[in-house]
Amino acid sequence: MKSSKKQKSKSKKVKGKGKLGKKGIEKLLLENIMLLEKNLTEVTASFKLLEKRLDKLFGVFEKAANFVSGKTSDDKKRGATKERVKQSGMPLAEKLDLLVEQNKAMAEGLLLLEKFIKERIAKPRTEQEAESDPLADSVI
Repeated sequence: MKSSKKQKSKSKKVKGKGKLGKKGIEKLLLENIMLLEKNLTEVTASFKLLEKRLDKLFGVFEKAANFVSGKTSDDKKRGATKERVKQSGMPLAEKLDLLVEQNKAMAEGLLLLEKFIKERIAKPRTEQEAESDPLADSVI
């Protein structure tokens, strides 16, 4: 008797949701399955595209790492030694270090120039100094 009450309550719930019969439920299930399959194929295609893009990105990172370390793709194929890599040119990391040192030297020079100009402007000048100094007109 308990099982018959459960079956009646289930059928009432289904019928209460729009009074769907067995065919209506099957139709809804088929529609949902078809939508689910469509979404799954779209997700699969998206994953394939993502995989291709990640492969390209990893390739870029690999090339960048080889470039920074001073290796080229030809050197890899030939089994290059460190000496051959050094002969082919200075690695990017060393070039960047040199550039930083040059920038520091230029910054120090600019600071000294600024200090010199401020001192020149701050000093009261006589007319003779202004006439004898050719750079006086070019200073700010």
